[in-house]
Amino acid sequence: MRGIGYAIVAALVAGFVGGLVAGFVMPQKGGPAGEDLTARIEKLEERVGEFAGYGSRIKTLEEKLGGFESKLSQVSGKISYLEENLAGLEKKVAGIGTGGGPGLKIGYVDADGLFIKVFIPQVQAERSVMEEKKNAIAELQARRVKGEISEEEFKIKNYVLQVELLQAQYNVDMAMLDKMIASPGFANLKSQLEGLREQASPLKEEIDKLLEEAQIGIVDERAFQAKFLALQNAFQQLDQLLTQVAAAKIVEVTQAVAQEKGYDLVLRRKDVLVFRNAETIDDLSPLVEQRLWKLFAS
Repeated sequence: MRGIGYAIVAALVAGFVGGLVAGFVMPQKGGPAGEDLTARIEKLEERVGEFAGYGSRIKTLEEKLGGFESKLSQVSGKISYLEENLAGLEKKVAGIGTGGGPGLKIGYVDADGLFIKVFIPQVQAERSVMEEKKNAIAELQARRVKGEISEEEFKIKNYVLQVELLQAQYNVDMAMLDKMIASPGFANLKSQLEGLREQASPLKEEIDKLLEEAQIGIVDERAFQAKFLALQNAFQQLDQLLTQVAAAKIVEVTQAVAQEKGYDLVLRRKDVLVFRNAETIDDLSPLVEQRLWKLFAS
């Protein structure tokens, strides 16, 4: 084991969800006349009055998400520590062959590739539903451009699909959260992950209500839009936190492999590694990938 030390730089740019489809269209109030519609509107108006309480629950969730993010600082601190030592190690690399001393044992990992190969497949079924909703929205927009549907029909159907897409996003994150909680490899974060799930679970009911309102007909568009955006922001935060957990786990596993194999320096491939000599710099990605898959073994 060499005594120079090692450093790992790992960061992820992709999330489990990847964001929602742009071009959000707010349908206008209106629909067929009749007593049945009047009754349904009255029912929706009663539910709109509950929005004040809903807003406070969203705010509470956002506060909880912020608290969970701070609890991850201990894990994220390892990354900062390694980054601080990287400069010194690079100086040692520059001196290889000039001072006559032993060279560094260097490797690299494809962190982004590992995230895509190992973590994304854990929620592939849920992500496929998201893709179906995105395709349905694209098809609906194409029909609108061709004039095959009226503007009013487009607005109503588009709003329903947008809420269904939000619902699919929620299912992706909750499925990933369940996988992490069930894995012994995330035992050091289990209590925080369970707390996060407890806070996020009740929002399923809010999405269901929002979807029902979109299907029946929008009464107060401002209130509807506010609820949608609040949910969207909450789930984006949740997705970002889960992505950070995955990134921290990739770093943790890479550290273990580097120590066991006696590496002094491990680089991240993207935006850092431009060229490597295959005879002197090793790709540790396969070894790290094997261990990451074991995190989700049945």
